Amino acid sequence: NFSATPHAPRPGQEATVEVLYWVNPDGRASDCRAERSSGYPALDKLACSLIEQRFRFRPAKDKHGKPVRAGVIENHTWVVRDQ
Repeated sequence: NFSATPHAPRPGQEATVEVLYWVNPDGRASDCRAERSSGYPALDKLACSLIEQRFRFRPAKDKHGKPVRAGVIENHTWVVRDQ
C-alpha cells in the first residue's frame, strides 16, 4: 500500500513516470527503465515490473514480415484515490 508510506502520493494526487522498454519478437517486454521519474522510485520500479511481467504485445515487423525488437517510450500515471 504505497499511499500509507511517507514517500508516496497522497489521495487525490497523481504521479507520472515516463518509461522506456523493448518489445521482443516473442511479444514480451524487457529492459524497462524510467526515463523521467515520477518522483517516487518505488512507483517507477513497480511500473517497469508490471510491464515486464504482465504486458504482451504484437511485435513490430521488418519489411519481410519477420518480428523484430522495437523500443517503446510512454507515460504511465498512478492515481491515488480516497478510500
